[in-house]
Amino acid sequence: IPYVARVPDGMELVAQRDVTDLRLKIQNLLHNPSKRMKMGKLAREFVERQYSVQKIGKKYHEMLQQGM
Repeated sequence: IPYVARVPDGMELVAQRDVTDLRLKIQNLLHNPSKRMKMGKLAREFVERQYSVQKIGKKYHEMLQQGM
């Protein structure tokens, strides 16, 4: 396995270069509105935690302090 990702609860990975897997997961979401809503909510929370203005600003500041 070349890369292992931590997948947040409620999220799923699509097998690399597997169009059938992608199609099945999209169809599953199309037919499951509550799952779509839950995944959307979890995705938004994940992005807000990982990429907040404060967090990005702190990383940028650290890079500047290190001289990039």
